[in-house]
This record gives sequence, C-alpha cells and structure tokens, in this order.
Amino acid sequence: MLLYLCAALGGMALGLAGGGLGVAAILGRGGVAVRFVILAIFLVAIALAVMSLYAIWLMTALDPGDDGTERPGHWRRIARGGLIASVLLGMINSMSGTLFFLGALGASTTGGPAAPPVPPSWATVIGLVAGTVGFVGNLGLFQYAQQLARRIPDDQLVAHTRRAMYGLLIPAAVMQVGGFFVNTFGGVGTTGPPTMWIAVVGCPTALAALVAVGFWIYTVVLMFRYRRAFVACAADARRRWSVDGSRKAE
Repeated sequence: MLLYLCAALGGMALGLAGGGLGVAAILGRGGVAVRFVILAIFLVAIALAVMSLYAIWLMTALDPGDDGTERPGHWRRIARGGLIASVLLGMINSMSGTLFFLGALGASTTGGPAAPPVPPSWATVIGLVAGTVGFVGNLGLFQYAQQLARRIPDDQLVAHTRRAMYGLLIPAAVMQVGGFFVNTFGGVGTTGPPTMWIAVVGCPTALAALVAVGFWIYTVVLMFRYRRAFVACAADARRRWSVDGSRKAE
C-alpha cells in the first residue's frame, strides 16, 4: 500500500505541474519546450499509473489463509476492481488532457483555429466517474485492511485504520464534489455562478485537500505498523510450524 500511496502522491504532483503547463499552453506561452515537457509529464504519469496497478494487485492479493469460501462481494474484490478501474479511467483522462493541451499549444503557435477554452465535457464526466469508482475502491481497501487487522488480532490497528479511512475518504468526497462543481461551472469561457460562489466552493475544497494530506501521512505511518504486525505473524507461524514438525518427527 505504501507503493500505491507514493504513486498517488506523485500523480497528484504531476497533475499540478501539468495543469500549470496546460494553462501556459492555452495562453500560447512557452512554445515547443512546453510541448515536450507536457509530453514528458504524461509519460511519467503513465509510468506511475502502471506502478499503481502493480501495487493494487499486490495489496489485494488473496489471503494465503483463505479456504476458498470468499464471497463474490468481498471487500478485497471490491477494492481490486474499483482501484484498477479508477487508475485505467485516470489514464484515459490524462491522455485526453494531454492531447487537448498539445492541440491548444499547436493552435497558438501556428496561428490556426483556437482550441476550445475548456477540455471537452466528457473528460470531466470521466474524471467524476474515475473519482467515484476510486472512492469505492479505497473504501473496500480500508475495510479489507480492517478485516486483516482483526485476524491478527489487533484492536488498536483496527481503530487507527478506521480513523484513517474517515480522514481520507471524507475529504476526498468533498474534493471530488467541489472540483466537479468548479470545473463544470467555473471554467474559462463558461457561463456559471459568480466568482464569489466559486470561492465559496473552492475554500472548503482546499481545506479538505490539506486535511487529506495530513491523513495521508498518518496512513503511511499506519502502513509501517501493518508491516510490523504481518512480519510478527509470519515469524510466529514459522515458529509454530517448526514446533509442530518437531513433535511429529518424534
């Protein structure tokens, strides 16, 4: 999960950088250099997405102690399906955004027809769907982690995981709704609510982002606690297996 969180943080950083360069492309600033940097950011984002897919596959692997009776709606399966679908939709959205910004830059440098002032509306819809599916996937991941913590058993770890779940998912929901509102009604060249209303929505969205960063750090620390607990469980299992094998040999 640490690999997944690092990939997600890198993706957010690249998204901010790409957004700034995209604005420069729309305004016709930077020329060919901006075009190459936008393309490079896109390629790195794809690499991070692939790393996320690998991390998701590892995190949601079947429990070795499973007896084959896992239900179809198990949280592990929900987490795997939701997170993988979210990453793939994000890759599609990233590709569409990159093509849009490159097209805007090409129009501004060649004097051709101006690119649309905002990305196509379907890209916003894909982003909303990806965020919603990702929310469900992360909910499944936290629930599955709590199930594993109960099997250890470690009640404190369960409580910390539940706290991290609320601390990350509630701000994520606020950011998703706020971002969709601003992108849909407050984009450049669109007619929508007055700027004051955009600020009213943007302030809680920015606050939610700060809260999410704090709980992201909290979750990273929590992942190290999970690692220690799993290592201790594995050592205990090997010790028991060794003792049982010695008794059988006698």
